[in-house]
Amino acid sequence: MGIVYIACGPIIALFGKRWFPWVVATFVSVFTFLAVLMLFSVFGWMAETVGLIICIIVALGLGIFAFWFVKRTVWL
Repeated sequence: MGIVYIACGPIIALFGKRWFPWVVATFVSVFTFLAVLMLFSVFGWMAETVGLIICIIVALGLGIFAFWFVKRTVWL
């Protein structure tokens, strides 16, 4: 994540305040997706193929919800 943000940083800096909510929402979304997948992995729900697919779909849904929520609530 850090390498992607460092590479995209100058582009985002050129647009400043207009892209800030998108950047923050993307960061929160990716973090939520990965955190939920790690939590499912710890509980052992990703051992089977069906469980893996369900966990990825749920984590993706929560990541999209987190993106939407942060995008709507962040202000600068």
